[in-house]
Amino acid sequence: AVSDDIMNTLSALLATPMPPDAVSAQKKCCVTYHLSLLERETQSKTAAPHPSITLLENRNLIAAGGTTGHRTWEAALQLGQYLCQNPSLVAGKRVLELGAGTGYPSILCVKHLQAAHAIASDGSDDVINNLPDNLFLNSLQDSSKITLMDIKWGHAMVGTEDEKWNGGRPVDV
Repeated sequence: AVSDDIMNTLSALLATPMPPDAVSAQKKCCVTYHLSLLERETQSKTAAPHPSITLLENRNLIAAGGTTGHRTWEAALQLGQYLCQNPSLVAGKRVLELGAGTGYPSILCVKHLQAAHAIASDGSDDVINNLPDNLFLNSLQDSSKITLMDIKWGHAMVGTEDEKWNGGRPVDV
């Protein structure tokens, strides 16, 4: 026999109306990307057997508010795979990511590939304001190794009037 509690819960769930597609498409959810290409190398060095990156993103939303930066794009995942196969490209280097969106490449470089520093930049204020959540989900909220920067295409970069942009730190990649 099936428990009455289970049947009551199931009935309540089935009776709950589904939200409209327009509402569902804009819902954020946590997505965890497992970095299988790094597993062999990190198992001997750290206690965490499965390196991963968790991001808060809109999986069903292609563009909103003039930006496409609310989800991780296939290009970011492909770049991540390439960097996982060639970590020496960013290890110990200062990385500038243009159009960071969810920040996947910047987080990957700092969290798993030993980049000295990363600047995750985007032209959308909304996207820049969402990035701290993704830093928090990856334990990088207090890291001095990653900086968020608002860079808008076609606009003068505030703070670049100084000859020592970015605190005088050059960018390698």
